[in-house]
Amino acid sequence: MRNTLIRLFLAAAASTTLLASCGGGDVSPNAGEVRLVNATSEFGALDLYEGSDRLTPGVASFAVGNYEDLNKGGYTFSVRGGVAGATIATLDASVAKNTHQAIVAYSNGGTPTLTMIDEEEDDADKGSAKLRFFNTAATDSGNVDIYLLDIANACSTLNGTAATPIATGVSGLQSGFTTINPSPAAGYRLCVTAATDKTDIRLDTALVVGDRRVVTVILSRSSGVLLNGLILVQQGALTQALNSSARVRLAVGVTTGNTVTASVGGVSLGLSSIPRTITSYKLVPSGTVTADVSISGATSVPTSITLVGGTDYTLLVAGTSSVPTLITDNNALSANTAKPVKIRLVNGTNGALTGALGPAQLAVGSTRLEYTEFAAASPYIFVESSTATAITLDVRTTTNAVLCTSTSTLPAAAGVFTVFVLGDVPPQAPAAPPICLLVTDR
Repeated sequence: MRNTLIRLFLAAAASTTLLASCGGGDVSPNAGEVRLVNATSEFGALDLYEGSDRLTPGVASFAVGNYEDLNKGGYTFSVRGGVAGATIATLDASVAKNTHQAIVAYSNGGTPTLTMIDEEEDDADKGSAKLRFFNTAATDSGNVDIYLLDIANACSTLNGTAATPIATGVSGLQSGFTTINPSPAAGYRLCVTAATDKTDIRLDTALVVGDRRVVTVILSRSSGVLLNGLILVQQGALTQALNSSARVRLAVGVTTGNTVTASVGGVSLGLSSIPRTITSYKLVPSGTVTADVSISGATSVPTSITLVGGTDYTLLVAGTSSVPTLITDNNALSANTAKPVKIRLVNGTNGALTGALGPAQLAVGSTRLEYTEFAAASPYIFVESSTATAITLDVRTTTNAVLCTSTSTLPAAAGVFTVFVLGDVPPQAPAAPPICLLVTDR
């Protein structure tokens, strides 16, 4: 009997060791569990650290890592990434025993940030679900309203309807959950709009919420005001709900006397638009789509272009060609408080013989950008605000000839601008002098 008891004791000890090594039990009775949600797109994969100890390696953008066991107490967490593995953001937070918590990494107004959220909300009652929202991009996209529609309805149908939002003016993490009906199998249509404006769609996607589930929808920034969604099930999986739309505007730089009609993906950007016209952004489907451009009523020339969801673009039609140039607009705000103004040049100046004048250079006060070829955009630069005194903007050729000049004040708050230089250079006839258009992108 004594040998039998010894064998049973040894077997039980081995079993306990095996469970612990496979993650089947906590490190100690005082342990809690922490995982990383990477809600950023600009840093690539992130590693989660506690002090100098790496807890979770390589959590990809818009993904979640595994839970890590930590004894209760205070910790300094950080995320590291990039080629050099530099520290991107840090967080001092406490871990409670027998709890689950998620550390969300995100950027807001260009500032990398970590926020810990609890994953211990009581399950919803049978036949219901719980839902909350975390707007991590309030600085970039502003406060938002959120609607749940039938999946068959597009968010573009909101305007003019009596649909009411499930949440209004969301900025940051909601303090509580809203009880809703579980979604149909195909999900709800999740519509995120600018606060109080049903026409300004920031995200249009599907949202599946199961019975009794507790869900946090994380809204993260793109390159401008559009948002991406991440659907985090409490103590469960994370599902991407990325933006399937882009924003495109039309810039008309054709020669004087002509007009441009253009559409992208079936969405009209401009109808008989005259030279020096910059239209407002329109929401269009992302992916590979067709841009149709017609100059002065001529047969349109279809051009295949590829749009990345959540991204802003300018479709530039300049010179005499109906083949447009697609320019990517980075409308993320400056994170530099000393230089809050972000500005660049788009060169749409038509030359006399070649159809393009060639490189042009923008000067913002005493700061000069690099030369920019025809039908192209310069890199952005960051400059100080100029609210009290007007600052001179001028565009010159490589021979230092002034194409256009203007003066303007620049805001103290963060802003993004493009200087479009558009127009004809003699001896084109009828020639109109080039002009500088300072356009507020956001």
